[in-house]
Amino acid sequence: MTTDSITSPSTGWLTWLCLERFGLVTQGSRPENSISTSLGRVFQRMGSAETVSLRAVMVPGGLVAERLVAGEADLAIHQISEILRVADVERVD
Repeated sequence: MTTDSITSPSTGWLTWLCLERFGLVTQGSRPENSISTSLGRVFQRMGSAETVSLRAVMVPGGLVAERLVAGEADLAIHQISEILRVADVERVD
């Protein structure tokens, strides 16, 4: 997969739909809490909130990219500064 396929508006969402699991930080410290409000609204607008919730690996704070490195997620969604703190993570933008 090339970088363009992730960032391109026309193919970026297709990339998301192909993922089995992706790591997201939850609001608060408990995994049962929802994903961030702003990100949740984006998924709602795209009509994919249910799909996202079924595939999300919820991380109650901490470093989501650790789940990526451990093979528990196919993509980590977090602030760049937090992702880059984890060894063996490659930034794609």
